[in-house]
Amino acid sequence: LAAAVLFSIWLQRRITQPIFAVTEVARQVMARRDFSLRAKKTTDDEIGVLVEAFNEMLGEVGRRAQALEEFNRALEHETHVRRAAEEALRETDRRKDEFLATLAHELRNPLAPLRNALELLRRAGGDPAVAATARDMMSRQLRQMIRLVDDLLDVSRITTGKLAVHKESVELQAIIRSAVETSRPLIDERGQVLTVRLPEEPVHLEADSTRLAQVFSNLLNNASKFTLASGHIEIAAECHDGELQVAVTDTGIGLSPEMLPAIFEMFTQADSSLERTHAGLGVGLTLARRLIELHGGALEAYSAGLGHGSRFTVRLPLPGPARAAASMAPALTASSKRCRVLLVDDNVDFATSLAELLKTLDHEVRVAHDAEQALGVVTQFKPDFAFLDIGLPRMNGYDLARRLRAQPGTADAVLVAITGWGQERDRMRSREAGFQHHLVKPVELSQIESIFAAAA
Repeated sequence: LAAAVLFSIWLQRRITQPIFAVTEVARQVMARRDFSLRAKKTTDDEIGVLVEAFNEMLGEVGRRAQALEEFNRALEHETHVRRAAEEALRETDRRKDEFLATLAHELRNPLAPLRNALELLRRAGGDPAVAATARDMMSRQLRQMIRLVDDLLDVSRITTGKLAVHKESVELQAIIRSAVETSRPLIDERGQVLTVRLPEEPVHLEADSTRLAQVFSNLLNNASKFTLASGHIEIAAECHDGELQVAVTDTGIGLSPEMLPAIFEMFTQADSSLERTHAGLGVGLTLARRLIELHGGALEAYSAGLGHGSRFTVRLPLPGPARAAASMAPALTASSKRCRVLLVDDNVDFATSLAELLKTLDHEVRVAHDAEQALGVVTQFKPDFAFLDIGLPRMNGYDLARRLRAQPGTADAVLVAITGWGQERDRMRSREAGFQHHLVKPVELSQIESIFAAAA
């Protein structure tokens, strides 16, 4: 009996207790899902080998469980990212549809008064007051259409990454004056008060003056559109620690907190309802921010909430003292010299109207509607300036420019491309063909006058 008791104790220590330990560890692993638990090895015999195998199995299962959990987490993250991307695509698609609908609406708006103004001119019967009213109306609506088309072109440049700026030494005060002159008609029409505060000393920048004036006029127009009649708008500039800050502040409808982060996104409208009283495609602020970033600056928006107005702040780096002290180029004055001008364009109405405008500047003008006709004209006319369309029939404007450069009578003429093609590659092709200037339709008469003045 004593031998049996001793044998039983030996069996419990060598076999039963290790198996019970393995069973207990297995129970805890199942209950707690903790694969770091291990059974204690007490012998080196077959039971010890069993415990080691059990522990190794727990380690392998733990590693696989951890890998599976990591994979599940990655899958959940990827699913979340995909859902967010799908939601962003749906939002972009919705904005695209709204943009196309808004574009159709905004393009029809100027066309209706243009047609009415033409009918007024037909029925005016020589009444100068009616004719003046119709002309003013057509001028306003034409500017609106030009602005819409320019916005569309800039949208294309933003989405394709081809938006660029051409920096030179410019004066801030002149840029602000240009922007104010552009926005003044809208502000005066709505009976709003505009305050301009600029530094007394000239502030010089390394910037694209045309693009910066576009940014500030966009901000002023935006402030005017969202400010009630008799409201107040202010544009103020000041310099701090090598940085220029220009703030456009209004007393308008303001921005809600949820709108502030999205206000600079493409096609975003603060008010997209049918009852909105302001026009636009929702690209002005996106374009303004992108242009400022291309200048190395930033554009920020702030509003205390709906009904509390808004403030848009442009921050631009100031050039070093050496560049800031450099004198500005003297302004060009219009030339009084009578010049011979060749105008080549297959659009008869455009060519005829521009020729009449050039004649009002006391220039001698010849018109041709294709390259062959133009080459026949220059043999006797020998123009000082040649304004050439690019998309001419049979022979394009680039080839015509090369032909004119090769002829003795027009080798030294000032060649100006005047076209609807305005991308950077189009301007590069113009330079390669021998053009000194590249104008994009519609063209302001002041642009043509500056070319005459530069040549003088």
